[in-house]
Amino acid sequence: MFADNPFKIEIMDDKIGEGSGSSVYRQGDFVDLCRGPHVPTTAMLRWFKLTSTSTSYWKADSSRESLVRIYGWCFANKQDLQNHETMMREAAKRDHRKLGKDLQLFHIDEMVGQGLILWTPRGSIVRNELQNFISSHLRRQGYNQVYTPHIGKLDLYRTSGHYPYYQESQYPPLVERDLMTKLAHEGFSCGELSNLMDEGEIEGYL
Repeated sequence: MFADNPFKIEIMDDKIGEGSGSSVYRQGDFVDLCRGPHVPTTAMLRWFKLTSTSTSYWKADSSRESLVRIYGWCFANKQDLQNHETMMREAAKRDHRKLGKDLQLFHIDEMVGQGLILWTPRGSIVRNELQNFISSHLRRQGYNQVYTPHIGKLDLYRTSGHYPYYQESQYPPLVERDLMTKLAHEGFSCGELSNLMDEGEIEGYL
């Protein structure tokens, strides 16, 4: 069925494997892998708007194929679509990237990396005040704070059980894999990192 689509075959090999089944949905002549459910007919999707496109490497790997993403909205009626457009316009005015630039709180430089924030003096003050506020409330509730690295060897995440769940969501490697041990960025706060601080002497940290 998908013999002419290497991407779908790769998805099935990675996530389904041999001996397991998967669901597909058909819309006219179009058949695709999907958990579903689908709407009974595309007549129900009359009120839609395509909003943007972007390019992305397959599985976020720059050595793989370059693909195009198409973004859009779809609603059951015209009024819901218009309401959503209004909400998105208002949200754009409050976008943290816009506010960060307008208020001179932080800077993003593509040479450093997308999403890697360079805090300005103004932004550093705001960040420190927020950290102090949170820390003071944690102390009142009896918590002690610790700090852990934001990266770790992949074996650490395999041990914690996190690796299979977000291995495809990793940022592209920050170092040449042939030159250094494979590293994984911290997809979310990994308790395995902080638990290593006391070599099992305490039950764990949040």
